[in-house]
Amino acid sequence: MVTLSSHPVFFCFDPVEIVCSGNHVYDFLGTKTDCTYHKGMIAPEKGYRLKTKIPVVNEHYPDWIAVLESVLASEDTFTMFELGAGWAPWLIRAAFAMKQKFPDKKFKLIGVEGDKTHFEWMKKHFSANDINPSEHILINALVAGKDGTALFPALTKPDEDYGASFVSSPDQYTYQRGELIEMETVSVNSLIQMVKEPVDFMHIDIQGAEYEAIPPAIDQINEKVKMIMIGTHRSELLHQEIKLFMFGNNWLPRYIFDRGTEWNTEWGKIKFDDGFQLWMNSRFIL
Repeated sequence: MVTLSSHPVFFCFDPVEIVCSGNHVYDFLGTKTDCTYHKGMIAPEKGYRLKTKIPVVNEHYPDWIAVLESVLASEDTFTMFELGAGWAPWLIRAAFAMKQKFPDKKFKLIGVEGDKTHFEWMKKHFSANDINPSEHILINALVAGKDGTALFPALTKPDEDYGASFVSSPDQYTYQRGELIEMETVSVNSLIQMVKEPVDFMHIDIQGAEYEAIPPAIDQINEKVKMIMIGTHRSELLHQEIKLFMFGNNWLPRYIFDRGTEWNTEWGKIKFDDGFQLWMNSRFIL
């Protein structure tokens, strides 16, 4: 149920009714997620008729707002990146929002994920939600400051661990997450060059690599990206540095929530473990 404290963007979309599979959880747009992707997910009983509700107020609530607002603001086409995608939940949610609101509009989704298991889950998640992965761009690589290679843990518990990034100091790595393997890295510059059209939304959650990946690509980001979400990690100092960097490049803050803090937002109290920065490109605002 939409409450008085709900963000108004949710009024623009209709919750759906689902007959549950017994293996999936569902969001209010109808996207389904296999419960094996994340430890702790519990599926409703098979055959149960579920009337979905808008998302609960937690640290992912602003992500929802960003996705839905970017869909509503899109023009001829909709293009979205999810970097550090996991199974790409935000790409599929954007696609379902597009289908509901603009069923005749084309959309392009670009998902980049380093872990090989998560990457396979991303492809399965597309197919399970009737979105052909071959019609979009899905890449098994690490997002970094430049194209090349880097070491990354082969996760032993992929349904529990979504916080890995490339390893800069192998001599200090404890192998608790798994053996290190060499992975391809791809720069944000190279990724943006894969699409010709403006990017409606770029969702970045790359577990500390954001500080290396964003600055070298800022010219292209300034030119082509309309809205960007940056999840921040490692330290409050780096969170503040990337905030100053975006201000210095004439980006307008939409929502900024510091790491490890609790905020009394207009929708309710939210505790943020990671930092959250949502920015609007002033160059696309008339």
